[in-house]
Amino acid sequence: MEVEAGLILFKRSLVKHSLRYTTVLSDGDSRTFLALKEAKVYGFIEVEKEDCVNHVHKRMGTALCNVLSKHKGPGLEPVGGRGRLTGDLVTKLSSYYGWALKSHVGDTEAMEKAVMASYHHIKSNDEESNHSLCPDGPDSWYRQNAAKSKGQPMPKHHYNLPPDVGKALLPLYQRLSEKQLLERCQRGKMQNESLHSLIWALASKERHASLFCMEAAVAEAVLKFNAGCKRTSASILHELCMNPGQKCMQRMEEKDQCCSAASQHKCASAENVQCVLRKHHKGASAQTDFAPGA
Repeated sequence: MEVEAGLILFKRSLVKHSLRYTTVLSDGDSRTFLALKEAKVYGFIEVEKEDCVNHVHKRMGTALCNVLSKHKGPGLEPVGGRGRLTGDLVTKLSSYYGWALKSHVGDTEAMEKAVMASYHHIKSNDEESNHSLCPDGPDSWYRQNAAKSKGQPMPKHHYNLPPDVGKALLPLYQRLSEKQLLERCQRGKMQNESLHSLIWALASKERHASLFCMEAAVAEAVLKFNAGCKRTSASILHELCMNPGQKCMQRMEEKDQCCSAASQHKCASAENVQCVLRKHHKGASAQTDFAPGA
C-alpha cells in the first residue's frame, strides 16, 4: 500500500502541482524508495533518501535487546544481569543515542563523536578510562572533566561495564555511528507520527474505510492538529447549524490542555536533556545498576 501510494504521489506531482519531491523520509522500510528509484519518476533526476531520526533512535534499543537475546543459552557467556547490561541500562543507552543525534543536527562528525563518547564512557573505570570524546569544561556533563577544569579532586568511577560486555557492544555502536547512516538523518527530520495517530484514531488501520471516510478523517485530523479540538469541534458544529454545549467545549478544552502538556514534555530542548543527565550523574548511587557519568 505504501509503495503504490508513494508512486502515485510522486508521479502526479509535476502534472498536478508543477513540482518535484526531492527526498523520501524513510522509517527504515526502503521499499518505497527502491520502487521510486526503479521507476525513475523524474527521469534522470534522482530522489534522495533520508531517515527519520526517531526511527534511527529506536534502532539502538532494538540492537541492544538483540545482543541480550543472542548471548543467552548453554555455553554462552550472558551479557545481561546485575552489574552488566540490564533493561534499565538499555533504555538509558538508547536515550543517550537519541540525544547524540538530535543535539548535533547538521554535524555528522559531532554526532559520531557523541555516540562513541557514550560507549567509551560506560566502559571506563579508575584503572582504564577513555573520556577523550567526552566534552571538556566546567559545565561538562562528564563530572571528571568538569572537576578537572575546576581544579577539584577527581571523583571515582562508581560503575562500568565489564570488558566482555563492552566488546559485545562495540560492533553495534560502530554500525550505528557509520557516516552513511548519520548523513541520512543529519537534518534531524522526523515523520509526523502525531498527525498520523490522529488520523488512525478517527479511521482505524485495522478496518477497511471508504475514500469518503478517509478524506473526512484526514480533514478533521489536520484541523485538530493545527487548531486544536475546541476550535475544530466548534467550527464543525456551527457548519452543521448546531450550537456546542458547555460540557462539550469543556471536554474539548481539557483534551487541548493534555495535548499541549504532552507536547511540551516531549519537545524538551537539548539544554534540558543535558540538565537531566547532570542530575543523574549527581544523584547516582552505588546501589543502582548503572550510574551515568560514573
